[in-house]
Amino acid sequence: MIPSNWYEDPDYPKVLVAVIEYYTTTAKKLYCSTAPLLATLDGQLTTFNPRLLGDISFSVGLVDSDKGSRTTSNYGKLKFMNGDGQLDYWLDYGFDGRDLDIYVAPEGVTDITSQGVKVFTGKVDKLEVEDNTSLSLVFKDPLLELDTPIQPVNYTVGEVITYYDGFTTKNVTVTDNLKEKTKPMVYGQVYNIEPVLISAANKVYQVDFVPIEGVTAVYDRGIKLTPGVGYRLDNDKGIIELMFNNAGTITCDVKGRKLSGTYSAKLSDIISDILKGKGYAPAVYNNVPVKASNVGIYLTERENTLDVLDKLVASTDSFYGFSPSGSFLLGNLSVLNTFTPSYIDAENFSKYGDVFTDRGADTYVLGSDIVGTPDFSSVETLSESCILTPVPFITTITESDILGEYSLAVVNDVVYKSKVRYSKNYTVQTDVASATIDADREFMSKEYRETTAEDLTIQTKHKRAIESILEDSLLVDATDATLLANRMLVKNAMPILEVKLRVSSYKVNRCTLGSAIRLFDYRYGFGRGVLGTIREIGTDYLANVSTLTFICTRVPNQFGTFNYGLTDTISLPAETVTTIDAYHNTGRKLFSVPASTMPLYNYMDIKFHEQSGPAVGDTVIRLRKLLGGVIHITVGSNAEVAVTDGADVEIVPDLDARQVGVFMQGVLVGATTLPDSIINNGVHSFLYVSVNNTTVGSHSIRVNATDDRNWWNKIEDKRVYEYLT
Repeated sequence: MIPSNWYEDPDYPKVLVAVIEYYTTTAKKLYCSTAPLLATLDGQLTTFNPRLLGDISFSVGLVDSDKGSRTTSNYGKLKFMNGDGQLDYWLDYGFDGRDLDIYVAPEGVTDITSQGVKVFTGKVDKLEVEDNTSLSLVFKDPLLELDTPIQPVNYTVGEVITYYDGFTTKNVTVTDNLKEKTKPMVYGQVYNIEPVLISAANKVYQVDFVPIEGVTAVYDRGIKLTPGVGYRLDNDKGIIELMFNNAGTITCDVKGRKLSGTYSAKLSDIISDILKGKGYAPAVYNNVPVKASNVGIYLTERENTLDVLDKLVASTDSFYGFSPSGSFLLGNLSVLNTFTPSYIDAENFSKYGDVFTDRGADTYVLGSDIVGTPDFSSVETLSESCILTPVPFITTITESDILGEYSLAVVNDVVYKSKVRYSKNYTVQTDVASATIDADREFMSKEYRETTAEDLTIQTKHKRAIESILEDSLLVDATDATLLANRMLVKNAMPILEVKLRVSSYKVNRCTLGSAIRLFDYRYGFGRGVLGTIREIGTDYLANVSTLTFICTRVPNQFGTFNYGLTDTISLPAETVTTIDAYHNTGRKLFSVPASTMPLYNYMDIKFHEQSGPAVGDTVIRLRKLLGGVIHITVGSNAEVAVTDGADVEIVPDLDARQVGVFMQGVLVGATTLPDSIINNGVHSFLYVSVNNTTVGSHSIRVNATDDRNWWNKIEDKRVYEYLT
């Protein structure tokens, strides 16, 4: 009988299964394995050819370049026994670009679909013969299909283009000057591009050969022409027809492709259009993760699709690729601050690395600070004020999971100033007509606009902090550029560590680029768990070993804003109830009460409650002072404890455990239960705190934040602080 933990058990024998599509006169499939096997696959009893040799390895990751993080995937290789020459005929098969699925199954498997694990979905690249005893199939993930020209269509001499100018259907014929010229393409919004001249005699230009949203402006040597008077359009053919002879360079602003009747301006929508155009299945191009940044690109030469995607994605400091299951990935590598999300309705998150859950229970991490005035109505509206990336799950890795040693290295330059360019001017002009308005003249004279974010205090600690600049950006809007400049600053405000380690594959079988992990180890301050984001993962499938590379930070991302030593003081008048609007992070002091200066006699009650005002049954911590040098503390229903008043009384909640503890000089005096309302559908909601000062004199409490609110769930997993037990 196959044990339920066969995948986790390193000693249980396993078999690799490969299902390979090929073509002769029709598309067919080969079924191979590393051991003799007769088993059901997708409901069909199948005999597998046991010629597959050894283990299979594959890795995917990101490499850094001067354009940002670029996605790369290694080639894997399937090796087959062929000493008897029985597979020589494979040389006549068409394997390139064909589907490949790889499974790991337990020895004795009878149904691969239900008992095995699909570990890879990709494409065959080519067949290789390295010696007389074997042959190999080289494979890659589905990115292989994008390693082709994005635009393979050229103009042909004599080609007739039919268009409608709004009044009349007309024809224009392509001449020798466009021989083998690639037809232009526009994705998103572009500015001041030079359209392709189809016919000087007919004064006809083209910006794309498929329907576009529209040409928003046409310029003749910088002077904006009047629609219908200076030019006419056919947006379905991307045609511009001038009404008069031009005086100089013709340029235009364009909102590009409108495929299937819908204009695509956002990065994710443009990528979806590209994937659809390359023949990917609807399950792929309809499920591209949302990226709200507006980008635009104008293509007039034949370019590789991967190069175009690199330019688009690098403009938002993002990455893209495919998961082992074949799903398309699009996101930003961002280090999480917390493993417990806030709730979007609470509106109590704002900084890079903060995590929240929306109404549909999907979880996201902020890839930048929230900038401006956010709209928390939905993820879509919130994305206008910040950069977001989905976080489907967080995988925990403990010290016992790590195979061998692991390494750490700093992989970034600390940044104190970040510049981002946007609104590219595709045709820089310094000789525009004198009648050109000043705003257009200014725009046309520079290739880019520019925005800056800076924090000069970073240079105090990091003397070699640098100024970074995103040079070749395809961002359209100043708002998106501002968000990106903020991201580049806050994510690089401290050293980023790259950690490389090996674990059993079953621990990370769902993980891919951008997946979040939480590592516990006794070294380097990771004892309470450090959160990281995967930037590379490689797997040996039969050996069941994966090598991970992830990024993390040694200290909380909020160290500048949420410094442990900073306090605000709230004055509590005599015989008055004061309510504190407090949000809090687990494992960090909510506030403290200076015990030595507390007035004598009567008491002070600290209450935690669900509503905006205190009620009967609230959790209560009572402080009394009857004699100098002694403070009496009652925590919930526990007996009163008398301790010396030489230190502050520290109030420390543990939200996940629904407890609050009272500490004096790091020693736990007592703990009690918090209201159930602090957890709302599995995520943190509101917690109200009030202080009833019945003493005859005023007193103060110290709130550990830089404004009048605390924020919970920021950094609990990165601070070495003793949690409640």
